Amino acid sequence: MLALIVLCFGSMVVSGLLGYVNTSTLAHAKAVDRMEARYAADAGVECLAARLLNGDIIGTGVDVYNGGSVNGLTPVVIVDTITLNTPQSGINQYVLRSTAGGKTINATIQHYPDALQVRVDVWDLN
Repeated sequence: MLALIVLCFGSMVVSGLLGYVNTSTLAHAKAVDRMEARYAADAGVECLAARLLNGDIIGTGVDVYNGGSVNGLTPVVIVDTITLNTPQSGINQYVLRSTAGGKTINATIQHYPDALQVRVDVWDLN
């Protein structure tokens, strides 16, 4: 009789533990997918910054990403606005969206052509 009670109690504990492990595994897989998509979108922003340093001409409203896939995802980078050579600073500013796997990063790239530098500011993640 004692063996049946121990066996019944043990099976309840194991079944509860298996449910917890299953839920944790699913949550971890979703978090990994979100992180991979976010890093792929970030790679699109960094690729555009590198292109600006190489002197590429960038337009607005079209996908300007020219790299390969990142984490199995290919970013789509759209430049919304370009402000060239503001009189006070000599800075070219690009406001853009980079999307990959359902994650979008909004960013601003300030390009300093005379100093061959860029500054990337990510200001919205979703």
